[in-house]
Amino acid sequence: MGNVEQQLVVTKVYLKPYETGNLKAFADVVFNNSFKIKGIRLVETKEGKSFLAWPSREVKKGEYIDICFPTSKELTAHVYDAVMQEFKKAAADPEEYKRAQQSQSKGKFNKGKSFRKNDDDDDNPPF
Repeated sequence: MGNVEQQLVVTKVYLKPYETGNLKAFADVVFNNSFKIKGIRLVETKEGKSFLAWPSREVKKGEYIDICFPTSKELTAHVYDAVMQEFKKAAADPEEYKRAQQSQSKGKFNKGKSFRKNDDDDDNPPF
């Protein structure tokens, strides 16, 4: 089996700016037009550096583990760069970015791509 990681390419970033405290945005990232990771957070440190916080779940009170994450520096950088590029677009003209996102998302992504009725219906998993 070949190295699948080398074939992963970010093909779409859905970004929702969320300027509260150190949280700057939520991002959903699509790889190769076929695999979507929801709930990635763009976080800024007190020193002004930013990083991606991957989806996680609580395993014990106050203890969390990541559900999914890149396993190489190269893929981490690739995803980070894609999210930051989208974040900079949103920051440059927030109103225009919001309009563009709304017009692009009207039924195009989910149509025929998902076995779930509503991709945002996380309360009703298919299993």
